Amino acid sequence: TVFAVGKSIINRDSRHNIGELMLEFGGGGHRNAGTCQVSHEDAERVLGEITSRLQ
Repeated sequence: TVFAVGKSIINRDSRHNIGELMLEFGGGGHRNAGTCQVSHEDAERVLGEITSRLQ
């Protein structure tokens, strides 16, 4: 399962570093966008962690 995350080009209020966040899950990127690939078995857990961190 691949997760691709990017910041909004309209709402610039986000202070998250997407690349650093994706790095924690074995991926990478840069400040405004990133991806990670996780096993299908871990996908729901990782999705929950990513979404909770970005709120």
